Amino acid sequence: MCSTVITSAIGYAYWVVAAHIYSAYDVGLASAFVSAMMLTSISANLGIGSALVQMLPQRESGDAWSLTLNIGIAMGILISLLGGIIVAVALPFLAPQFAIGKGYAAYTLIFIVGVPLSTVAILLDQTFVAERATSNLVARNTVFALLKLPLMILLVQVGALGIFSSWVLAVAATVILAGLV
Repeated sequence: MCSTVITSAIGYAYWVVAAHIYSAYDVGLASAFVSAMMLTSISANLGIGSALVQMLPQRESGDAWSLTLNIGIAMGILISLLGGIIVAVALPFLAPQFAIGKGYAAYTLIFIVGVPLSTVAILLDQTFVAERATSNLVARNTVFALLKLPLMILLVQVGALGIFSSWVLAVAATVILAGLV
């Protein structure tokens, strides 16, 4: 609950700042890309996070625990990478606002990279739940929420891509940090 409250408050500030320094078009386009990326990531999870919550506490520390986690994360990456590619190719045909991905490869590339990164973030959060280390989950989500705000401000000159990139860069940074934990 703490993580949800913190990230919701900071997320609100993030979108308020975005609305003030970006055009309405940029905010709308970026939020559509973020939403599509998160929906793809959650769909690609296929219950792997729930399986980790159930299985990790039953594994002994060491090889069995590491193998379970590594297989879960590897499967999450593979499935979400495939899902990200499929959705990135299909989106421009399904919704005209995503056609910008055809003209600007950066949107497509960031989307395809962002989906597996988001999936790994979700799986790491579930790992923290499984290991009764939810303070790490709160820390990862708080750092994510705080980091994306200055990144978005720094990337204002690239329009909607700045909002979208700030989101994915913040996820990447926190996945690396959480992975080290």
